[in-house]
Amino acid sequence: MSKAIAAKKMSQAGKSYDKIKQEIEFKVANRPLLVEQVSKAFIHNLNQIKELQHFVTLLREAGHNPDEHLTDEQRELLISAEYYDRLNVATAYFPAQNGG
Repeated sequence: MSKAIAAKKMSQAGKSYDKIKQEIEFKVANRPLLVEQVSKAFIHNLNQIKELQHFVTLLREAGHNPDEHLTDEQRELLISAEYYDRLNVATAYFPAQNGG
């Protein structure tokens, strides 16, 4: 009788293991998609910032005040871009060069 109970417990443990394994495989299989989605969103935001910075440059070259021509969203986008630029500079790692 104890062999039957042990066999049943082993069978249940095997099924539980298989279920967990399938869940892990599913998550791993979908991870590249998540990374790709985040990367696409980042590239989209980066392109928006570049276009906006170009627009601001054109306005300044034409002698206009960019603040008079930007929407609130555009101003916030520029502020966040400046913040992340400062953060990148502050946290960047530049290893010392050996012998020079």
